[in-house]
Amino acid sequence: MLQQKLFEKGINKQTGETVLEELLSADTEKLLALKIFEQLKPKLISLEKPEARKKIFETLARKGFEYDIINEIIREKTD
Repeated sequence: MLQQKLFEKGINKQTGETVLEELLSADTEKLLALKIFEQLKPKLISLEKPEARKKIFETLARKGFEYDIINEIIREKTD
């Protein structure tokens, strides 16, 4: 459906597919990072805020998540 709407707006098929894949990939990656954060959450309760942020960052970075996604999770969950 989104592919068709992009085509109607004059976006060629290949560009539309690429954009949709990137968007879906980023959403999926964020959901996976949030799942890992939820698993890590009980261990963070006893930590000070800076230490908790560091622990979140290190854990997600070790698992291969992109810097932007890690920082987004940290901002959303620790502010």
